[in-house]
This record gives sequence, structure tokens and C-alpha cells, in this order.
Amino acid sequence: MAIAVQNIFNPYIRPIREGENTEKALQIMENLHCYTLPCVDENNYYKGLISENTLLDIYQDTIHFENLPLLFSNTFIYENQHWLEAVSLFNEQTTLVAVLDKEGKYQGCITSQDILKQIGQSYAFQELGSILILSVNQWDYSLTEIARLVESNNAKILYLTTQTLPQEPLRLYVLLKINKTELTRIIATFERFGYEIVAKFQQEPVFADTDQERLEMLWKYLSF
Repeated sequence: MAIAVQNIFNPYIRPIREGENTEKALQIMENLHCYTLPCVDENNYYKGLISENTLLDIYQDTIHFENLPLLFSNTFIYENQHWLEAVSLFNEQTTLVAVLDKEGKYQGCITSQDILKQIGQSYAFQELGSILILSVNQWDYSLTEIARLVESNNAKILYLTTQTLPQEPLRLYVLLKINKTELTRIIATFERFGYEIVAKFQQEPVFADTDQERLEMLWKYLSF
């Protein structure tokens, strides 16, 4: 079932409004352990994110958005979009994205943790399986062929994502989650067709501590 972002609003984060008390806004940030909060005007239109540093530099008791350096005023997602469409909006500078209605009015927000929770609850990550990372020239990439090679070994792809690295712009890294805990035959098939095997994580019902650490580092590295 498709899940729109309006169904995964973070219920604990509320916006800062024009004229709000500065000290109170800082207290909200401290309680939530976050460093930015969404801002809305008197008509509930989204203005951007305000940072903790900006609030600390305000000497007056109340917040007025005029002349304040609000962030990511053009970074948001509409409430009827699928939550996966928000993934690309998160980066090192923000872990919070505003959700607007079609008129541009603020409806709520989602955080990167909300997105990770949805990913973790998806069928692909609940099912037992293994992780395989391939490397291929971008012009040789074919999703159809990759699926065919996996399925030729009586296996299914549960999840697939791709990524390029700045130092290798012509190479494409393909991460697969496959519904098999033993990958020997699948790896041999990919190697016969010229794919480079970058890494494999053969999942067992219970991870060894070292395997779990390596897998967690992998997810963090790919940053979804």
C-alpha cells in the first residue's frame, strides 16, 4: 500500500510562529534534541527552517522572520507525495523536511529518522536475505538483466538501489537485497557476465556482532 508523507508526520515537532518567544523556541529545540525547526507565518505558510545558532544570535525576546537567515525555504514535500520522494531532500545540513498542502501551507514535517523507520518496516528489510553490491559501467547497467540473472538462480530481488561515487563518475554501484542467505551461485553468475563483486553480506537468522557492525556501516555509508 502506498504511504503518503501525510501519514508519517512527526507528532512531536511543531512550527515556530511569527512573534513567538525566543527562549521558548530554544527550549523546544533542547527538549526535542534538534537543531532546526520549521517556521510559519500568521497564515500558516511555510517560511523555512530556523537554526539554533540563529536563535542564539537573536537579542530580542520575540522572533520576527524579517531579516533572519531562514534555511531551506524552497525545500519541502507535498502531503500527497509518497514518502520515498522525500529521501533526496535530506542531507548533512538538514534532517527535517516540511510537508505542505497544495496551497503551500504548512501541514507538518518528517525527519530522516521517520524515513529510516519506514524503510526498516518495509517488506524488503523484514525478510531474511543477503546483501550484494555490484559495480558496473553506467552504460552497461540494465535492471532487466540484473533481475534475470538473480531469478535464473531461483531467487528474487527484495530491494535495489544505485549510487555513483565522485571519484568514479562512470561506475555505478548497485546494492541488492536478495531473498537467499547463500549467494555463491548468484555471485558466480554475475561474475560470468562481467560484473565486479564489491561486497557481500550473507545474512543469517542471527548476525555475528562483526557482521552487524559492517552492515550498519554500509547503510550509513550509502545514506539512502
